[in-house]
Amino acid sequence: MKKLYLIFSIACLLTFNIDSLLAQENISEVQELTKEEKKALKKEQKQKKKEERQKEKELRKSQESAIKNAEFELAKKSLEDTTFLLSADYLFTKRGRMIPVTERTNFIYVKDGEATLQLAFNGFMAPGPNGIGGITLEGRISDIKCTTTKNGSISYRFNVMGSGLMANVTVHLVSGSNVATATVNSNVSSGRIEFKGTLTPLDENAIYKGMRSF
Repeated sequence: MKKLYLIFSIACLLTFNIDSLLAQENISEVQELTKEEKKALKKEQKQKKKEERQKEKELRKSQESAIKNAEFELAKKSLEDTTFLLSADYLFTKRGRMIPVTERTNFIYVKDGEATLQLAFNGFMAPGPNGIGGITLEGRISDIKCTTTKNGSISYRFNVMGSGLMANVTVHLVSGSNVATATVNSNVSSGRIEFKGTLTPLDENAIYKGMRSF
């Protein structure tokens, strides 16, 4: 009985030692394998991070595109409803001079069949006819024509007539955004000016209207 117990104990000890040796050998192999593939692993991780950054960039681009398209649809609907606001951050003169201006006081808006055009130049010392450094003109609109180009941009034309104002206006809305320009050509002189900014549904709280000039 004692001999059997001793044999069993020796067998267990030998088995344990063999398992330990095999485990150490495997660890050594793993360590050696990790060292050999370290460079490849680092390259793989770098590529993975690059792909993740690319996916994030594409997601942001997709989100921005969705926002711009939504803004375009709102602007398009406001033109269809003939109730819109073009707030300008730049004006262009007949000779092509670009003038930075304030959106809140430089605009064209259409509501209830009437158009209001206002200019107010930054740093203008004199109050001007409208009291804020420029002019404010109003008139009835007529002869509205709306066309869409192949790329989806919209051209919106109308005439406006009122006291001190007789002109034709062409609004160009860029496809896929609410960026727009409005070119105003006077019918009684060679005057021409272009508004550049954003076109949105009318929000009279977003603008400051000066005194009617005429």
